Amino acid sequence: MRTRFLHTSDWQLGMRRHFLDEEALPRFMQARLDAIGAIGRLAREQECEFVVVAGDVFESNQIDRRTVRRALDELAAVPVPVYLLPGNHDPHDAASLYRSDEFRDRRADHIHVLEGVVEVRPGLEILGLAWRSKEPPADRLPELPPGPLRVCVAHGSVLEPNVQLDREAFERALDAGTIHYVALGDRHSVTEVAPRIWYSGAPEPTAYRETDAGHALVVDLGEECAIERHTVGRWRFVERTCELDTLADVDAVARWLDGRTGKDCTIAKLRLEGALGLRARARLDEILELNRDLFAAIEIRDDALALLAGDLDDLGLTGFAKATADRLAAGGDPAARDALALLFRLGGGA
Repeated sequence: MRTRFLHTSDWQLGMRRHFLDEEALPRFMQARLDAIGAIGRLAREQECEFVVVAGDVFESNQIDRRTVRRALDELAAVPVPVYLLPGNHDPHDAASLYRSDEFRDRRADHIHVLEGVVEVRPGLEILGLAWRSKEPPADRLPELPPGPLRVCVAHGSVLEPNVQLDREAFERALDAGTIHYVALGDRHSVTEVAPRIWYSGAPEPTAYRETDAGHALVVDLGEECAIERHTVGRWRFVERTCELDTLADVDAVARWLDGRTGKDCTIAKLRLEGALGLRARARLDEILELNRDLFAAIEIRDDALALLAGDLDDLGLTGFAKATADRLAAGGDPAARDALALLFRLGGGA
């Protein structure tokens, strides 16, 4: 007995990010819906028998109706059965989205909410350990007889420090032959926990800390188990710490930003450290202003970047303007620093 299936998780449809503006946020949300289509195409190309989504299909049980309808429309086009496991974001509780008329009435027949043991076909079963509340599943692995090829789908951490699921129980069941693969969700980066125990990661990244998001796993399962990783995501979170002391350092930041591909789907975080004169700071601000129009978002952490006012004399300020500039230079707070850099740019010193 063999099967070939696709393992994915943590779609978190309806997710928002506060640092995305009104132009980028809809594209970010649409990409998560588009990932369903990419997963469907991958399942067809790889001749998968079914798809399992190991939890957190939706960002919450209270997402808007439009997102639910569009998700169901995308799911209806997936050419194989899809098994959706409720996770901690979308638990199968009394208020579950999966129990709503909107979901049940519009769900295609090949879309299934996974809970307990489901027979895919004779000799092939899926065991789903669904969340029924915001608390981790209390279910222990049931006593199941060996025999059918069986995929266990679960959501939660099996890794320190926040252990929610019993990794040893999974390993004992694998050794006993009562389950044959554990498809995990919750960790957004592809991770092999142990042979036949994998996190698929999220199909689109959600945060900087994720080291290997944007993939789905094709699992070829029988006596042996082969895992193939396939890229399905388009968005990226990138970060860089920049030590800035000269104009050459600022130009290096410009080259790094220029070298990013897919800027419209890239969220960048820059940690700026060091000390810049007014001329270099003005040049940096110009670079960042330009790239904010190109990237989906750029987050700046510059509280460790000092401003040196040595270029101020180049402006030839006198009277009230010079007094204002001197007061700004004497102030150490970020607002005064930014205002001084802006004054330098407006005064033609950049």
